[in-house]
Amino acid sequence: MQRRDQLGGILDHDALLALGRGIKAHYLRLGGSRDAQTGEQLFNSVGCASCHTTALTLNSAIHEEAPDLSGGGPFTVDLTVSGKLPRLQKSSDGSVRVELFSDLKRHDMGASLADPHSSFGTVDATQFLTRPLWGVAVTAPYLHDGRAPDLQTAIALHDGEALSVAKAYLALPAVSQAQIVAFLGTLSRDPQHTDD
Repeated sequence: MQRRDQLGGILDHDALLALGRGIKAHYLRLGGSRDAQTGEQLFNSVGCASCHTTALTLNSAIHEEAPDLSGGGPFTVDLTVSGKLPRLQKSSDGSVRVELFSDLKRHDMGASLADPHSSFGTVDATQFLTRPLWGVAVTAPYLHDGRAPDLQTAIALHDGEALSVAKAYLALPAVSQAQIVAFLGTLSRDPQHTDD
């Protein structure tokens, strides 16, 4: 099932459900150095945030999931109550801001990143859900198949719809590339992980 987001794009239902179930893996944003702060600005300016959207706003913290075959009532998850700490906070209007660095949409990532494994004809081999970057500081290796040992390689290997962003990143001076990686290093799930 697909739903439309506030911008009219199609959100993947499974991704929304995974978001609701995955709140316990909510990320911890560590304080960053001046380089990391500059890296966040560069992350946005080269276009990374066009797919790795900083935050999504849900109109309600309550998610109801209808049962598949039982015919029973839906089960309800309150995203501000369910899961481990830290939990999401409800705004005064009842909405919830989820800072996950993903648009939860599928994008064509090009032939060079195509998945050689069958998806039973349901999803094209070049289509991938934008991976949330919360926790990216401590989740190497990267990409769907683990081919990128570090963040710099992962960014450089983006293809398809993200090729222009990868090229913009690679056109930056090495110090600016390192600043983007420093920013990504502030996104952690591990409270013991510290920014160097």
